[in-house]
Amino acid sequence: MDFAKDWDKADTALLGAVLTGVYADIQSTKKHLEKGGEETNPLLPRKPSGQELDKAGLATALLGSGVAGLLDSKWRKPLLGAWAGLEHGLAYKNEHRKPSKKKESLAESGLEGPLMMAAVGGFLGHLATAPLSLGVQEDRRPDGAPSLGPLLRFDMTF
Repeated sequence: MDFAKDWDKADTALLGAVLTGVYADIQSTKKHLEKGGEETNPLLPRKPSGQELDKAGLATALLGSGVAGLLDSKWRKPLLGAWAGLEHGLAYKNEHRKPSKKKESLAESGLEGPLMMAAVGGFLGHLATAPLSLGVQEDRRPDGAPSLGPLLRFDMTF
């Protein structure tokens, strides 16, 4: 298996969105901890140091990028899109939650927003695999005069 053999500009842009999201998640987690909050990731301590968060972010970015590089483009783009959505959603959640409120269950965790962003990101990543054409097509108005109107077409197969 060739590593990232069919990597293209869309993959690079999606990975850039992922890495930006990982960075935003780490920084917003640090701010949340400074306000007295706790880390909810079960793989990390409740009060990780900034260095522990930086290491976790780096490990996440390296491992995830490696996995993405091994995938076929058809699967890579939705994965990167979903991952980017999730990371940005987590960063948003960190910035907008109250540190004093203890979360006991998944329903109370506030993860519905980040998970929804992951779903939307995955769909948008899938769109990046579809040919997209944006052009101008001549058509006729009801009075017969020529009219130029934009045409946006997605040719997608599932």
